[in-house]
Amino acid sequence: MPSDKVRDWNLKEIKQLVEKMRYAQRIRELFGLYLSPAVSQAILEGKVATDGENREVTVLFCDIRDFTAFSQSKAPRQVVARLNSFFERMSAAVDAHGGFINKFLGDGFLAVFGAPGRSADHAQQAVEAALAMEASLGVFNQELARDEEPPMEIGIGLDTGEVIVGNVGCANRMEYTVIGDAANRSSRIQKLNKSLGTRILVSDYTYQKCELGGGRALGAQTVRGLDEPLVLVTVGERA
Repeated sequence: MPSDKVRDWNLKEIKQLVEKMRYAQRIRELFGLYLSPAVSQAILEGKVATDGENREVTVLFCDIRDFTAFSQSKAPRQVVARLNSFFERMSAAVDAHGGFINKFLGDGFLAVFGAPGRSADHAQQAVEAALAMEASLGVFNQELARDEEPPMEIGIGLDTGEVIVGNVGCANRMEYTVIGDAANRSSRIQKLNKSLGTRILVSDYTYQKCELGGGRALGAQTVRGLDEPLVLVTVGERA
C-alpha cells in the first residue's frame, strides 16, 4: 500500500539521520581527545581558516616548577597520574574562560584566548583564567597535603599581540596553532616568575586591556631574547 511505502521511507530516513548524528557525535568525541572542544567544534562547522589569518590573541604559558625532581623520584605511572590530575584542573579553568590549550609541553602548556572563536575580551579572559588556575592549584595542593604528597608550584606568563593562526602540518597530520611574538614572549615572561618571586606575570599591554584591579606594577624588566625591556604587572595571591 502507498501508505506503507511512505511509512517505510520515513523510517529509513529517520534511521539514516540517527546514524549521521551518531557519527557526528563520535567525531566530536574523537576530536575532543586531541583538540579542545572549541577547536573541534570550529573545525566541524568549517570556521577554522585552514590557510591562516592574522589575529590579535592573548597567549598564556604555564610551567610546573621543579617537576623534573619529582619525576625522578616517582614511578612513571605516578608521574603521569600527577600530570593528568594537574592538567585536568588547569584545562577546566582555561575552558571556563573561553580559551583552549594549544599545546601540552611535558610539564607545562600553552593556551590561547581569542581564537579560533573571536573575542574582544580575550585579554580579560586570559588573566581571569590565570587567576582561576591559581585558585584551583590551591585546592589541589590541599588534596596533596592530605595524602602527604609535596605541593605543586607553577609560573604563568601572559602576553597579547597579533599572531598568525591556522592549520599547520602535513597531509596526514595537521595542528591548529598560533605563530608569532606573543607566543614567544609569554614563555619568556613566565620564566621571570622565579627570580621575581611571583606566580602570574602579565605584560603591561595585556593588563591595560583588562578591567581588573589589584595588580602590582613591576616596571620595565629585561626579558631574555627581547631587545627592549618589557613592562610587567603581577596579579593574584603574590601581587
